[in-house]
Amino acid sequence: MMWIAVCTQPSREALAIDNLARQGYEVYCPMLQKRVRHARQTRLAKRPLFPGYVFVRLNEALQGWRAIHSTFGVRHLVTFGEKPARLPEAFVAELKSTEIDGFIPEKPLEDILPAGVPVLIKEGIFKDLIATVLSCRPQDRVVVMLDILKRSVKAEVPAAYIERA
Repeated sequence: MMWIAVCTQPSREALAIDNLARQGYEVYCPMLQKRVRHARQTRLAKRPLFPGYVFVRLNEALQGWRAIHSTFGVRHLVTFGEKPARLPEAFVAELKSTEIDGFIPEKPLEDILPAGVPVLIKEGIFKDLIATVLSCRPQDRVVVMLDILKRSVKAEVPAAYIERA
C-alpha cells in the first residue's frame, strides 16, 4: 500500500474524491475550518488544507493508477518520471492523528500574528496603513500600534482586516 498525491481541478476536490471513491480508491483530503468574511459577515467554512490536492491510497499490485488520470475532477498525478510520487505513510498518518472532529485544528491567532510583527490593514478607517502587532484579543481582535501624524496610536482591529506586511 502507498499514498500518492493527485492534483485536482480548481475547487473540484469534492468531485475528485467522489469519483475516485466510486472507483474503489481510498481517498483522503485533510480539511480546515476557516473563518470566511463575506458581506461583512464572518462564518466558518470547510476548506482543504492543501487546495487543489487529494491523497489516494492504493495497492500497486492490485489497483492500477493510470485510471486516476481520466477521473472527473482530476488534473494529473504528482509524478517523478513515469511513476507516481510516493508519500511517506507517516506523513498521512500524522495528518490524520491531528484531526479533531474531521478537521485539522486552526492555529491560534497568537501563533499567526505574534507581537512585534508588521501588518498591513486592508479595510476600515485605517485602510492601507502599516502597523505593528501588540497583542491578540478574544473574538479575533488584534491590538496594533499605528504611526499617525508623527504620533503612536494604539488601535484594536478585526483580524480579518489585516495581513502580514
